[in-house]
Amino acid sequence: MEFLGFTNNDFDFFKKKSMMDKAEYNERREEVKRHFRELCYQIQKNYHSLTGGTLLLDKDFHGLAKNKAYIYAFSKMDDTDVFGLYIMLGKDSLNINLCCPYDGNPVKFQELKGIINDNKDKFAKFFKENKNMHIELFSRNYKKQGEDGWTEEFKYTNNELNQGDYNNLIKNMEKLQPDPLDDKNLAGLRICTIVSKPDAIKLGNALSLKLCKDIIRLIKLCGDIF
Repeated sequence: MEFLGFTNNDFDFFKKKSMMDKAEYNERREEVKRHFRELCYQIQKNYHSLTGGTLLLDKDFHGLAKNKAYIYAFSKMDDTDVFGLYIMLGKDSLNINLCCPYDGNPVKFQELKGIINDNKDKFAKFFKENKNMHIELFSRNYKKQGEDGWTEEFKYTNNELNQGDYNNLIKNMEKLQPDPLDDKNLAGLRICTIVSKPDAIKLGNALSLKLCKDIIRLIKLCGDIF
């Protein structure tokens, strides 16, 4: 199973699928699914080659329903129950997201506030060394499952994060979720790296190695702060 890279068609599927007839939709859907599976398999191979370890991904992909704008693979992090890792392909980009809470548990988001506050230097070092990473804060709708319930509220650039001042971030985390027992005010956080559609296509089969190295850095961050 060799990953050769993505094409325009892989990304455009998410824009145009609502206009496709059933036969075309099913054919294009399986093509995107196959290319995404090849990417994930190559990332896992690269991960083993670089670390000697195993990157476990859910066997079944998520998304790809007709009303969804993405497909993603999920990995429950080995070292922490706070973060989950997502490899996500959509109409404009391919993202690696380290998410909290991956399972919707508001107590984990509450715990993350303290983790960030106690590890400001480690977070600042991480963002200095990884200029392509940033943080997004979300409000969450408890009535909706998964990505559909997340609405972006705040975005912190790499330049903001590598300075080591996380007071505003923690303040806005408190603002979005003041009480983990109040299911009307829930929040989530993502540490993200985004590869735009043009860059992803240009990288070709080298995309899998780039994403693998980003994943290794995110996993190392988890090991450093827990």
